[in-house]
Amino acid sequence: MELDAVNERGNAEAGLASVLGTLVSTFSRAPVMHGKRMRDLLNLSPEGFLVATVSALHHSADPQGYRYLVKLLATRGLLIPLLGDTTLPLSFALNLARTVKIEPQLHFRLTRTLADSVLESRDLPEDTACRLLEILCAITEFAGLQLFLRQILSHPSARIRSKAGLLISRGPAGARAVEKLLLDENERVRANATEALWDCEPEHSLPLFLRVLNDPHHRVVGNAIVGLYRCGDLRAFNAILQLISHPDPMFRAAGVWAMGRTKDPRYLTQLARMLAESSGPGRRGLFNAVNSIKKAAVTRASNPPLKVTVLRTDANDERKITIYLVIEGPNISEPPRVQPTGMALFADGSPVTIVECIEKSSNSATLGIVLPGRMDGNERFDQCVEEAVSACLKNKSKREPWSIAYYAPAPTGATRLPGAEPASTPAPKSLAAGSPYTISSDSLRRTLNSRTSENSPLPVWFDAASAAISGVIPARDSRHLITFVRLSAEIDSESIERLQMLALDKHVAVHALCLETDRRISHLCHTTGGQCRVIQSVEDIEPQLLLVYASIKSCFAVTFLKSGVADPMPKTIGIQVFNDTQFGQTEWHP
Repeated sequence: MELDAVNERGNAEAGLASVLGTLVSTFSRAPVMHGKRMRDLLNLSPEGFLVATVSALHHSADPQGYRYLVKLLATRGLLIPLLGDTTLPLSFALNLARTVKIEPQLHFRLTRTLADSVLESRDLPEDTACRLLEILCAITEFAGLQLFLRQILSHPSARIRSKAGLLISRGPAGARAVEKLLLDENERVRANATEALWDCEPEHSLPLFLRVLNDPHHRVVGNAIVGLYRCGDLRAFNAILQLISHPDPMFRAAGVWAMGRTKDPRYLTQLARMLAESSGPGRRGLFNAVNSIKKAAVTRASNPPLKVTVLRTDANDERKITIYLVIEGPNISEPPRVQPTGMALFADGSPVTIVECIEKSSNSATLGIVLPGRMDGNERFDQCVEEAVSACLKNKSKREPWSIAYYAPAPTGATRLPGAEPASTPAPKSLAAGSPYTISSDSLRRTLNSRTSENSPLPVWFDAASAAISGVIPARDSRHLITFVRLSAEIDSESIERLQMLALDKHVAVHALCLETDRRISHLCHTTGGQCRVIQSVEDIEPQLLLVYASIKSCFAVTFLKSGVADPMPKTIGIQVFNDTQFGQTEWHP
């Protein structure tokens, strides 16, 4: 019946499209019958069937019919022409190819045919070949494509070689696989190869960016500078300044383009000055760069700001000052990604030159927490400590091994914090000594809750802390101990010296949260690579503990130049940090 209807209509293609659309949309009602009718339509007019397929697949509401039609095209060898049709959206073609991926045999045939089409058909249009390459990489594991893509690197078409380089950069070989293309005689291939390195690991891509900074083509140099900036290499700033002052207008335009690609708000002043001095065709590039930076600023303003906290400053060098800071996002266990190129410092309101920025980060730290046992009359302090540790546990990375242990508090001479209840005669409660290292947050919470139980007597501070250090299991990144020190009188100098030697031997950084300033404990923390924080009130316990944990996850040491050798420490240091989507700032008064 359907075949007769098609033959009788004046417009056979429209009739075929209508019939095929109906068969696909209602396929699940009678799959055997509708499948046979689709095959009959295909045998009757293969070319017309292929044209009708586009409309039928676009409007199909029956997943079963959609999959059957795609498999039918694949088995008859008609899917490749459809995938290579550049008039159709790439997303449409990718959906077709991914449908075949679930059928192993058809998927193997499709990938072989795609590869052969690009390799052997030298007359294949460049647009089609590049499109097929994109589809092939989207549906195939990279390991199975390495040899094929390397063969494509010798293709006579520069555009196809360039596309292959971009695709190779996505694989594990990354920079090493693309390096050959940087020597290609075609500037487009070299430029695309340089761009392909943007997302590679800096340790592999950075030397290559530096190598092509002297390339004779402006586009290659522009891409290399953007790559340097994305790697966080501070040499990108001087490279951009040199480019915008280049005698060749094409290189100057590449410098303006690079400014826009960085989305760095510091370039707005420079671009505004260049706009005021420009009257030629280069103004369009300037406007595009300004718009790109302003658009990024709107995105940053619409997202939660980054929190910037300064830990300390060092001015041991006559010409340099180093500031140590922590950058926090919504989740402490996942620090926001901020590159050194995304930091700006201001000394007493004037911008300063950053000469070095070192990030000390840890994806998986081993952490021991040593707490004082409960004391009568200090219920408010004990409660705040428990809440702080609980808040820290919420931010714990799943693969981090932690331990919680307790020590016996001093029985006399308790110091009261502002906001805490007056202390009566303290009497320590007996508690369990603590927990072994574990990645289980539930187990750690049970140990924390056991502070209200009464078990065996607690060890002294040194025994609890040394047991935590000695019990530290090998960590992937770093090892840390955080201890709360309620009273200096609880800890003698000999114990501090012994713990320092043990921590240095075990490579453990000791951090302390103290109720009062103690130079001995500060020296212990500084020597082992930790930090000592003085708690001002019970409300200060949780934010201080979270800050210490955030600094363990990620901490920056940013060094900048003084204006002169005799210049004192600035009264105010302004700090701005940003990435593509977030912005944060603070002021520090040394």
